[in-house]
Amino acid sequence: MRWRLLVLAGAALAAVLSTATAAPPSGSFSRSKPVNWISVAAGQPLRVWVENVDGGWLSSDGGRTFAAPLSTSAFRRAQVAQATLLTDGRTLVGMPTVWSISSFTPPRWSADGGVTWRPGVLQGTDAHYDFGSTLSFVGESPVTADPSDARTAWFCQGNLYVTHDAGRTWGVATPRLERPWHCSALAIASGNPHTLLLLTQSGRSAIRRGFHLH
Repeated sequence: MRWRLLVLAGAALAAVLSTATAAPPSGSFSRSKPVNWISVAAGQPLRVWVENVDGGWLSSDGGRTFAAPLSTSAFRRAQVAQATLLTDGRTLVGMPTVWSISSFTPPRWSADGGVTWRPGVLQGTDAHYDFGSTLSFVGESPVTADPSDARTAWFCQGNLYVTHDAGRTWGVATPRLERPWHCSALAIASGNPHTLLLLTQSGRSAIRRGFHLH
């Protein structure tokens, strides 16, 4: 598939894998414990993943009921946040909560609904040297899933990265960013699933620019 990208230019890793006992298969969300993240599988809309201060919760009935695959402490040890359901409705890919600004820290993936989490692996040459010597403002974004391909997703961590095997491996994607530009957010365009919206910034001033790639 040929993707058209609309670009709107503007911590060492501690690898912990968790298979701890799950929390009770029910839970409530309240004003004191509101939902702070929601992901719906594009190809399986009844599959909904949400997060709050107690951890991650998965629904198979469109949000009518939720089950927590991990206890709160186990979810925190997994060091994952804002996990995204891929189109198949089974695979979750979440950004790492502990990451390095000087080297790529891959997102974590789960193929069992959030019970176990494993870090991805970088393939090929990284390009973090393009960020220069001032790295304090390099940002990270949640994973964005391809709505028509269950194995493809994108991730911002300074550079733009892509996976074509559901989070197992990652590589530097196009466009490759060069100093002083840094990827800070991305999303699929509403009404145009073949367009990836990419927000980048330059320094702390958040200067923005835009261009199309075909």
